Amino acid sequence: MSPSLAGAALHPDLACAIALGVVDNPNVTASLDALVVTDPRLRTSRRQDGWLAGGDALIVATREYLTARRDAMLSAPRPGQAAWSASAAAKTRDTANVRANQARARALQLLQQRGVLHFARRNGLTVRELN
Repeated sequence: MSPSLAGAALHPDLACAIALGVVDNPNVTASLDALVVTDPRLRTSRRQDGWLAGGDALIVATREYLTARRDAMLSAPRPGQAAWSASAAAKTRDTANVRANQARARALQLLQQRGVLHFARRNGLTVRELN
């Protein structure tokens, strides 16, 4: 694997590792919609829309993870909600969190198999401890 850190586009595997919260890079923001890479020295940024399109297993797992995390956040119980509604929201949130954890576990295996975490460490990026 030879993902670029400063090239025209960030390697998809490294972008997935950042989106999954496994690799820290303050110059990259990853969401379901876009990947934004900033260069603070040049005060520029570039946006890569549709970065999670495709059928690669790591991209699919990352997309599932980010979708489940969004679903969990959107289904949080709200103050003043009826008890039955709050209960349903809590169940939806818990189900989404389970989906997120499963997708992240699959993605972590792929990141390790592909050598992405080793590459990130070797290039000075912070890699969080895997649980």
